[in-house]
Amino acid sequence: MRFTKEQGFSLVELMVGMLLASLAILTSLTLYSNLVKVNVESTTDAKHDGQLASAMSILQLELQSAGYGITPANPADLVLVDSTHLNWRFRPNPDAAVYTCRGFWVEDGNDGRIFKLITRKNCAANTNLNSVVIEDWDVDNQKELAQFKRNPPVIALSMENKSCSPFGFSKAAAHPYVTLSVQSSVKKNLSGAVTSSAGSSANASTSAAQVLVGDDIYHFCLSNM
Repeated sequence: MRFTKEQGFSLVELMVGMLLASLAILTSLTLYSNLVKVNVESTTDAKHDGQLASAMSILQLELQSAGYGITPANPADLVLVDSTHLNWRFRPNPDAAVYTCRGFWVEDGNDGRIFKLITRKNCAANTNLNSVVIEDWDVDNQKELAQFKRNPPVIALSMENKSCSPFGFSKAAAHPYVTLSVQSSVKKNLSGAVTSSAGSSANASTSAAQVLVGDDIYHFCLSNM
């Protein structure tokens, strides 16, 4: 009987094969990880922009109540305390001497950055709206408009008096004109960092006179003042 010698793989060939297989697996895992990361970021950005759009729609309706039922309304009925706190006053029933004081606040906490509507306790015609002392406000009945737990947007409020048309179709006249500048998820992804109009890094609160260049800008012309 004649035996033939079988030729197998050498140790070096086995090690090279294992190395190539490891590199292929590592590349696949990296690709999978990147795809998961992109999917998570896309979902978060979509939720971010959805919350923002919803919050701005509600805020526009709420802000139009500023000065309602007060004859004549005066600047003390709408106060921009700083770039993240705006308070106003109105009378839900013009025939009754009952006032409501409300505020739009942007605050940071353990649950992230929150956009909220809050109502002041014991509101009257002469109530000082410059206060953001939490004890003066009804925190039990506050309404959260949006909550950003991850990558909270930078926001800046500003206000001026100018000729504008409430809702864009009435005759232009002098009214308080509120501008809200807020960072969108698109800019966050493209730039990776937020800079103010002066070019330095922007914090959660910027000057009330600043508008963040390139951000989403919302304008509110208030018809009752």
